[in-house]
Amino acid sequence: CLSRPSVNAVASCVAKSIPGTVRNLTKIMSRLRTAAGPGVRIIGMTYYVPSLAQWRNGLMGQALARFSEELVTGYNKVLTGIYKAYGARVADVFTAFRSEDFGGRVTLPRIGRVPSNVAAICTWTWECAPGPRGPNIHANPAGYGVIARTFLLADR
Repeated sequence: CLSRPSVNAVASCVAKSIPGTVRNLTKIMSRLRTAAGPGVRIIGMTYYVPSLAQWRNGLMGQALARFSEELVTGYNKVLTGIYKAYGARVADVFTAFRSEDFGGRVTLPRIGRVPSNVAAICTWTWECAPGPRGPNIHANPAGYGVIARTFLLADR
C-alpha cells in the first residue's frame, strides 16, 4: 500500500487490507500456537516504514512520509495485539528502525540532511539506493543485522 502514488490511495489500500490481515494473521497464529503448544516461544515482528524515503521528494514526499508513519503505527498495533493474544513476543522492528523519530537530523552522503528515521531507512534498506539495487523496500545486510538484534532482544 505504501508505494501508492497519493495519500488517498495509500489510505484506501490500508483500510481495505486490514480486515484480511487480521483474518489471516489470526488464522496463522492460531495454527502455530496449536501446533507448537503453549511452551514454545513464538516471536512476531512489527514493520519499519520504507516510504519514509519519500521525505527526500519535497513537501508532498514529506507529507507522505509522515502519513505513512502514522498508518504503520496503527497497523503495528493491530499486529501486536494479535501476537500477544496468542502468547507471542514482539520484535519491535518499528522502534529499532527509529520509525517515529522525525526530530534529529543526520547528514548522509549523496542524500543530504534528513530526519533520523529517514536516515535509518536509507542506511538499513535499499530504498534510497540507486538502480539497479534500489529503490527496494527490503533491508540490506546492515538492516537485517538490526532486525536480528531486535529478535534477540525479544527472546530474552
